[in-house]
Amino acid sequence: MGSLSHLIDELIKPELENFFGPAMASRIIISARAKSNAPIVGMTKDHFQGLIEAIIVDDRVQGLLGSAGAHERKRHWEKALRSLEI
Repeated sequence: MGSLSHLIDELIKPELENFFGPAMASRIIISARAKSNAPIVGMTKDHFQGLIEAIIVDDRVQGLLGSAGAHERKRHWEKALRSLEI
């Protein structure tokens, strides 16, 4: 995985799709982008971190995964982010 956009498209979105289906996963990501001011182009690590924070506190994510499950997804995504920095 070579970029932050790639992490979203190839890791986060498919995982959300497994839980919520494609349409709801897209809505969650769009909502999280708006809440975190994460751009589609030119995303920084801070934007990415804000995006995953916004995803895990989303009511739909909390409702399905609970706090522990949402935070486990966050840890998984942060680990993938760290792997980009190596």
